[in-house]
Amino acid sequence: MRQDNVTYLVTNLDEGRAPGIMAGAGSFIPSIGLATSAIDMYRTVGIHSSNLAEMSMSLTDIMSINSLSKVAEGGISSHLELQQAEVALQALLLHDFVNVITYGPKILNENGLVTYGRPDHGLRSKLGFEIAQLAEGRDWLVSPEIVSEKNGIVISSSHGGSSLIGKSIHDINPQNGPFEYGGEYVDEALNAAIFEHGLPTYLSKPSLLAPGRGQGFEKRFYHKMKISWDRAVGNMPMLICPVNPPPLLAIVMNRLNNRQDLLGTLSDLRKELVDVRLELQRLNEIITSSRSQEDIESLVKHWDQSFDDIVRESRMSNAERNRRIIGVVHKLGRSIFRPMVAFFMRQTGLTLSDIEKKIGDINDLVSESDFLVNRTVTAATFSALLRTESLQVSMKRLLTAGELASIDKSIAFSERRKG
Repeated sequence: MRQDNVTYLVTNLDEGRAPGIMAGAGSFIPSIGLATSAIDMYRTVGIHSSNLAEMSMSLTDIMSINSLSKVAEGGISSHLELQQAEVALQALLLHDFVNVITYGPKILNENGLVTYGRPDHGLRSKLGFEIAQLAEGRDWLVSPEIVSEKNGIVISSSHGGSSLIGKSIHDINPQNGPFEYGGEYVDEALNAAIFEHGLPTYLSKPSLLAPGRGQGFEKRFYHKMKISWDRAVGNMPMLICPVNPPPLLAIVMNRLNNRQDLLGTLSDLRKELVDVRLELQRLNEIITSSRSQEDIESLVKHWDQSFDDIVRESRMSNAERNRRIIGVVHKLGRSIFRPMVAFFMRQTGLTLSDIEKKIGDINDLVSESDFLVNRTVTAATFSALLRTESLQVSMKRLLTAGELASIDKSIAFSERRKG
């Protein structure tokens, strides 16, 4: 159950509460698919208190959600959209709650009604909203400015260089569809809001910056897994598609019988990853606990080794796993496991030398007494999830010939630009 609570330091009351013709409980915040909270950056100077970090909450953007929607709806036109879908999956699968950042001006109408413009009206499909709702998603409507209108025309703004001054109020009415809105001051307001809340961010919009704080073990785990993943799949021949899906998207595509199953697949994965999210949140709490720095460094190293082992573990065959199990029995102190080995020898008639031959060379399979991947629930879970079918088969099975051709063209275009 979502129970977030943030107290902001502001310079003045919400205009909807101030004395006036239509003063009341507060400004009207229009929603267009998700519950919406507004952040008036033009009157906010800081955050007094917040429980968002303790809630395993994350922040993503519309571009990321839209690209993930295309996995089900079709229309993938670039390899970048596969990366953007992966960005959304990080937020949705590794965090309990997700906010979707958007923006729009606050509007003080001549009749006293205070509301917000929504330039994002119509930019997301129904599925896009449903995806966010899996994580109790809420739109964060960041308002860089408040504008006033008279006789249907915007006559003033809290930002002197506003692009809205002189425009018809009808054009920025929240019910009249998207409108052009942006600029350096809009990006500045968005980035300030992102930074001050200190949440893990998963963003695709180039003008939005990832803040330096708030990036906990969720991002650390993913970063390490992605490095290993790229190393494992990077040299595979690209016979069907010129790119392989990134790890989380590969897991999702492996689960899909058809593209229309996306929403149900995401819901199932979120349920399976409840303990993973709980563990990652617990690891974050340990880092800020009263433990000594030496203890924390030792624990981080312990967890990192587990994260590093995920992809290698997922690529082991059943035979290799069986050899490793036998090898561990043999390696872990003969005085402890001698009765077990003796029982096995009596039942099978094999000698210790025979067993060693069956085990084979295990030096690269057993590094210590406990399997590294089993140190954390996160690593053990993902080592199983990443045992996917052929990545190229997944791409051919789910994407259309047109989409595969578009991805190919987008990669070729990117390479020419680099050259």
